[in-house]
Amino acid sequence: MNQSKITVHVCLLALYLLPALLLTGCNDNKKVAYPNVMSSEWKLLDPQEARGLVAKPDPLIPDVGQPVGFKALVKQSQSAILGNAREVKHVYQGRAKFEDVITFYRRQLELHGWKMGTDEHQDEGFALNRNKGPERLRIYMYAEGDRVTVVIMIGPILNVPSSADAPNGPMPNMNLGSNS
Repeated sequence: MNQSKITVHVCLLALYLLPALLLTGCNDNKKVAYPNVMSSEWKLLDPQEARGLVAKPDPLIPDVGQPVGFKALVKQSQSAILGNAREVKHVYQGRAKFEDVITFYRRQLELHGWKMGTDEHQDEGFALNRNKGPERLRIYMYAEGDRVTVVIMIGPILNVPSSADAPNGPMPNMNLGSNS
């Protein structure tokens, strides 16, 4: 190969690699999280931009709340009325700091009149237990990398007086498929 062809190849290679070399210096050594975190049902989970979590204006369970950006796992969620109480199991996933999720649900439950129960550190997660009227609520939360899973269970309290005729809270939105 003659000298002029080698020079042309080196110049083209340099022009091709120059942008890549320049862009690597723009990161400032910041740790970048994997950008596309998916739920168990392959829904894209958006990262939370601000500190703390904000409640959706139309959560699936109105008196419990749901953080913006958290998606319902439809195949793992169900709702019904059993006597004078709701029977609910909803599973949500989203991207947030684990501590922010715990703080969000503590605040929402107090805001919606759920009476304080126990907060439990468990093997790989955290559980909130509350009561309101004829119903008991348990929220179990755990983190898997950038993804936080929230399991919300509402059911009847045993031995509730017969004066509690109707479910205490609004029925959850049964159309889980529209939760984007």
